[in-house]
Amino acid sequence: MNIQSLKIAYFSPTGSTRTVLKGIARGIGVTPELIDVTTPTARTSALSTGENDLLVLGVPVYMGRDSLAVPGSFPYGGITKLWDVDFIKVGESCTQCGVCAEHCPTGAIDRTDSVSFDPVKCITYCACIKLCPKGARDKKPGPVMDASLRIHSMYRLPKAPEFFL
Repeated sequence: MNIQSLKIAYFSPTGSTRTVLKGIARGIGVTPELIDVTTPTARTSALSTGENDLLVLGVPVYMGRDSLAVPGSFPYGGITKLWDVDFIKVGESCTQCGVCAEHCPTGAIDRTDSVSFDPVKCITYCACIKLCPKGARDKKPGPVMDASLRIHSMYRLPKAPEFFL
């Protein structure tokens, strides 16, 4: 393959997957076209590549690691719907700046009232909590917080990225 262009498409609510993929691009030695498909509006156009384009896709590990026997196998580790639960608490320090709504990968946070969110759309990725400049968002006690504590204790050691060529 004669790589004439490198396209990197990523779903990266907190930026970690984007950072890993930029490292891959540096290793390949080709300046990439970065395609951020994190927000719902960014996923409205189809990706297109040519014969001499290399497309690298990246998505984060979510809720721990699943074994993946064969790349491309379906349904890729099981269910995607976890729960519909009101688990976000928003403190008084919220200034309605909209950073949380802007970075929510599913559009679950109301852009005009960022205290409100749709638990059906929410995938519990918690980018809104991680990226709030005022630290106004947090998890309420309950199943999401319990799962978060379990995950952080079970997977606290870093894992090397896995690559499938």
